[in-house]
Amino acid sequence: MAVASLLFVVAGEVSLAAEQSTQIALSTTDRAQPDTEQAPWYAIGRINTLNGFFCTGTLIGPREVLTAAHCLWDTVGKRWVSPTWIHFLAGYDRGSSVAQSQVVSYRLAESYPDSVGTGLGHLSANWAILTLAEPAGEIVGYLPFRIVGRQNLVDALDQRVEVFQAGYNRNQDHMLSLNPGCAIVDFSVRGSLMAHTCGGANAGSGSPILIQEDEGVFIVGLHVGVGNWQAVERGIAVTAAEFLGAR
Repeated sequence: MAVASLLFVVAGEVSLAAEQSTQIALSTTDRAQPDTEQAPWYAIGRINTLNGFFCTGTLIGPREVLTAAHCLWDTVGKRWVSPTWIHFLAGYDRGSSVAQSQVVSYRLAESYPDSVGTGLGHLSANWAILTLAEPAGEIVGYLPFRIVGRQNLVDALDQRVEVFQAGYNRNQDHMLSLNPGCAIVDFSVRGSLMAHTCGGANAGSGSPILIQEDEGVFIVGLHVGVGNWQAVERGIAVTAAEFLGAR
């Protein structure tokens, strides 16, 4: 299967003009393999589609899975895939999963254009929520959101917000890959996008950008691609504020 990916250049008005229960032991290595049979990792899973592509998805409710909108675009037929094409496997690892379900429906951001693209309207609305036939989230749990923005960046001593990312990517497509040593380094003027250092093209479309706080692990962003952000290649994520009320 092939990973659904998106490469774009972030320019113009998107460029920045300066506009937290479970404790996890995070290593300092570039990549690690978490135990997908343990919380919170088994709430993250692989989304497979019948046209041979895959992306990362994260349970955010009993039957709701968050992913990138472009993962649901059929590049051959130039149309959105049918929900019957999509299958979600929570805690997927080399052919097995902790829970799985067929998708019965999904919804895109209301502002997302009719087809996939790389314009500003596509980037900030590049998220989708799948509805599962089975309540996989009741079996493995699901992750809440936390909003971070420009103020968090200003308050950080080194102008970075430390985060981590987990997903399935082209180099490690059958095992969940963890990137613990990365950070949010910038926000768009409107605050809908964040630039991060979590692996770029190898981060995996639809993978969550996560933060750990005393209360647990929270989703702060959704990785959607790689872009040239102020002349530096960065991973680009939609901020949680964009999809917070969509569950």
